[in-house]
Amino acid sequence: MQGECDMRQMEILIGVALECVEGDRDSRPTMSQIVEKLMCPEERPEEHGYLSMS
Repeated sequence: MQGECDMRQMEILIGVALECVEGDRDSRPTMSQIVEKLMCPEERPEEHGYLSMS
């Protein structure tokens, strides 16, 4: 990446990753949900409480 990255994309990726390691197995997203979140990111990750860039 040569020191360049899209912070919005990184936030989305981290948010999805955190959802995938949720302690409660039933709270984890399915593969189709993961693909949808990565292909059509509409919600901001901090809306889930995972990230706070304040």
